[in-house]
Amino acid sequence: MRELLTKIIYAAALPVLLAAMAFAVYRFVIAPKPGAEPPPIERAEESGEPENPVLPGIEAENPKIKHFVDGKVKWTMGAESISSEDLSGQTVFSKSSGVFVREEGFELEFAAPLMIYDRAEKTVRVEGGVSGTLKPEGHEMSARQMEWKESSDELSAADAVVKVDGGSIRGDEMRLKREGRRVAMEGNVVIELELNREKR
Repeated sequence: MRELLTKIIYAAALPVLLAAMAFAVYRFVIAPKPGAEPPPIERAEESGEPENPVLPGIEAENPKIKHFVDGKVKWTMGAESISSEDLSGQTVFSKSSGVFVREEGFELEFAAPLMIYDRAEKTVRVEGGVSGTLKPEGHEMSARQMEWKESSDELSAADAVVKVDGGSIRGDEMRLKREGRRVAMEGNVVIELELNREKR
């Protein structure tokens, strides 16, 4: 009888003992310690390339573009190639040529290595040395660079030279004035004229 009672007690106590041991193992061995930092997550090696995605852009060869202001053509732009990026808002014309229309019948036809149209600022910059012709008079001109702003609608040329009737006019800046068919030279203006010395 005593042996039977002992077996019954062992049978009842064994599950409780196993449960206590399992809890102790989890509590002191497996369970994370309070305040412990989670293990670092392994990541694949970075390639070293920037994370920014490739920005959308446009490239074209031998294009011709017209820029309108108030429904009228202000610029006609051409180039051997152009490229445009959405981030900068700039369109770059390489080996460019174009026509700036001051008003109907009065325009500047030109060529230059580089022309930049800024969509955000609404400006056109012509750089790298400009050569052109003022029409309809046919006066040849050259400049270091040109700039046009839609806000003022004036075209300015830096270090400009205009050839007129066998002579030339040069200045730090030339402006195609907004009012009328006028060209203004400003800053260190030098005028050279060929004089006719023949007596009549």
